[in-house]
Amino acid sequence: MLNREAAVRILAYLDIADLARCSQVCRNWKMLTQSSMLWAKLDLHRTNKVLSDRLAMRFIQRARPFLQHLNLRQCSRIGRLTFLGISSCKNLQDLNLSECPSVDDESIKIITGGCLILLYLNLSHTSVTNHSFRHLARHCHFLQFLSVAYSRQFSDRAFGYLANGRGCRKLTHLDISGCTQLTPVGFDAIADAFRDLEILVMDDINNLSDKHMHNLCKRMTHLKQISMWSSARRLSGYAFRQMTSLTKLTTVKFDSNKLITDEHLRLICRSCSEICHLSIPDCISVTDMCMKHIGTLKHLRVLNVADCLLISDTGIKFLTEGACQY
Repeated sequence: MLNREAAVRILAYLDIADLARCSQVCRNWKMLTQSSMLWAKLDLHRTNKVLSDRLAMRFIQRARPFLQHLNLRQCSRIGRLTFLGISSCKNLQDLNLSECPSVDDESIKIITGGCLILLYLNLSHTSVTNHSFRHLARHCHFLQFLSVAYSRQFSDRAFGYLANGRGCRKLTHLDISGCTQLTPVGFDAIADAFRDLEILVMDDINNLSDKHMHNLCKRMTHLKQISMWSSARRLSGYAFRQMTSLTKLTTVKFDSNKLITDEHLRLICRSCSEICHLSIPDCISVTDMCMKHIGTLKHLRVLNVADCLLISDTGIKFLTEGACQY
């Protein structure tokens, strides 16, 4: 017979549906399924097709005293009852509402009014507008991770609310991928609001320009990771020269830029010597000489230069002769 701790650890591998079935086996199993360890993390994404608003509320109310992590991704049938249930979870730290069509300004108002210690909030692919950012600025003082990727109902003014409010000052990770509605004014507000940001993801912003990048690079000097997949096509040498002010960078990802040259990479490698991950595929203007500059990066562990057609075996030799071979 397994001891209680071992049995609970085994049950922790089950999803919510299987856990409910186990609770019906016998009295002992029901007691095991009521362990606080099993209700600290609630993943309802796997049941998103059958999960109703009332059923979600019942699960959340059951887990309420212990709940710290809640995943409702793609749960299309949840509504006001669920959001009221979430707001009563005072210990909730991690909330994923990605791709929930019912998430709007009113639901964010309800949730943020009750969940005051949120650290992680995923609002990607939702209908939040500027008003939701007002609620974040008012209540989310401890938020560290925020994703509004592919949410296109808010404007530049949204980040102005965060810059002027008291909330989100501890943010270290921001994902604005696909938010093509943001102009350089919005990027200026981001730079003002999150001076201590460490990770910035802005993939699939096909209108990203040098103006967008100017104040980001000038003010966000604590950035360690920057991702611009399918966003860097319009950036010129000016933007890459501005990136040299981001001296704490460890991860740089972008692709398909025709204007970055060996000289730009030399400046980046010289200023950002802590880079350990560099991905620059399909940058057709870089040559073997850039590999000599990349070879000076002592901490480099990941390098992606796929489809950089002017890099040959000579460039690989330059790389292996550099400091990064250690």
